[in-house]
Amino acid sequence: MKISNLIQNENSQELILVFGGFASHPSHFAHLKSDKNVVLVYDYENLDFKFDLNSFSKITLIAFSMGVCVASRVLKNIEFSQKIAINGTPFGIDKLKGIHPAIFAKQ
Repeated sequence: MKISNLIQNENSQELILVFGGFASHPSHFAHLKSDKNVVLVYDYENLDFKFDLNSFSKITLIAFSMGVCVASRVLKNIEFSQKIAINGTPFGIDKLKGIHPAIFAKQ
């Protein structure tokens, strides 16, 4: 997985942590503005989440599509101020409850 600091604000102890969907890229979020820190997690070749969350007093998680599945696996022991899941499930690739394997294979 890759991690990109989209917005850094040394004066803020708040973080918006975004787990992007399949094919997400930092350039897709370049237009965003915030007074909070914003970090994008994407490109899930591996599930090694190496980002220190301890310096933030408030963390909002926003996960989209495949990011919902990945975030639910790698962040299950983290306390969040708020969690938002958009168009995804914790099942990821699954015939009944996620992205059907045949559809994913076409990517």
